[in-house]
Amino acid sequence: MNFPDSILQSVAFIFADNSTTLVPVGTGFFVTISEYFRGIQLGTLYFVTARHVIENCAAYYSNRDVNLRLNLKSGGTENISVPISAFKQSHIDSSADITAWQVSVDVSRYALAALGPQFMAPRDFLSGRKIYKNGIGTDAIIVGLYHRMYGADRNIPIVKRASISAVPEELIRTKLGHAKLYILETFSFGGLSGSPVFSVSRGYENATASTTANSSRRNDHGLAFQTIIKLEENYSLLGVVHGHWETEEENFGTAQSHKSIGGSKTLNEGMMLVTPIELFEEIVKEDHFCAGRDISNRQQIERIKISHPELIEKFLTD
Repeated sequence: MNFPDSILQSVAFIFADNSTTLVPVGTGFFVTISEYFRGIQLGTLYFVTARHVIENCAAYYSNRDVNLRLNLKSGGTENISVPISAFKQSHIDSSADITAWQVSVDVSRYALAALGPQFMAPRDFLSGRKIYKNGIGTDAIIVGLYHRMYGADRNIPIVKRASISAVPEELIRTKLGHAKLYILETFSFGGLSGSPVFSVSRGYENATASTTANSSRRNDHGLAFQTIIKLEENYSLLGVVHGHWETEEENFGTAQSHKSIGGSKTLNEGMMLVTPIELFEEIVKEDHFCAGRDISNRQQIERIKISHPELIEKFLTD
């Protein structure tokens, strides 16, 4: 399997400041939203993560900013300090564990790639009403921060395999309220919250075939031929890691336990909860997101007027 570099490069790590050092607390990823503005297709870059990751930086570390660690094209990493207030969430769905920062800094120095529309999962699949090729039992991949080894000189995201166990038709109770979540069979751990999750399909759309003569299989009628077909893996952005189901201490007796960020002892049940990416697609249509993109689009138009005035004249007169 040749895993796409563009997916690995879309991921960045989130750190909180505990007053003595920076502590890794989660993962996020870059997404581009494309739309037409005055007849010209423009793109807006967002950094997406789980809402609780950003809120925990304020609640448990008393931070006003979060630090995003990005890989530099020239080597090494650099931290970007982003105000917590710059992350926006839904004003309509208070249970949605997803938030986004509309990127407002120059990212040309960084070795990053943004996920575009080609990675978005089909809406029919996300609805859960019908099972298509990306249905229950399908492989999934999580790309994010592993708290025991995330890279000293470079961000090194891990690629973790899972399978889609359920597409719930009912809302699931979380600390943020009752939410629509997908269930994956895999263990979650510190640092994966906010990571992108991809469903994996294997098909013939981009398959390659090669036919060769095989002399070792010669028979009375001449050479035997063999054809090898390689199926390509296709990745669809399924959602954002919310966390995992846990059993409280009084319910698991002598089983192996660990302490959560709040200090309570819990047992990880090995089932990951994922916020659907369709929620992000809906949230960016809300007024406060649209207002931010409107400002960005106008700024992009002004830059195009300076660099390519002929394009502006063409589109505005067509």
